Amino acid sequence: MPGMQNTMSEWKDGALHSGSKDGPVVHNQAQAVAIGLHEQDQAKPTSKHPRRRRRKHKGPAKQAQAGNASPPNFGKVKAVFAKLRQGGPDAAPGQ
Repeated sequence: MPGMQNTMSEWKDGALHSGSKDGPVVHNQAQAVAIGLHEQDQAKPTSKHPRRRRRKHKGPAKQAQAGNASPPNFGKVKAVFAKLRQGGPDAAPGQ
């Protein structure tokens, strides 16, 4: 079972090698800890699917380019602003 305990016991015994068994013996404790953490991370199960990018939401500018040139209530909004321009704030509907 790879992990920190086995790695540190190998380091204490002087049998921990960097890389393969043919590599040089590790004498530095910090390097032994780094190797142990790396082996511990590799022992974790991995998922079958890689992470997928999330699609960004299309904003109003992108929707206009896609063919939806105006929102569905645009005609009503246009009419309200036309009345406001002509008669001032008293001509607004609902007041």
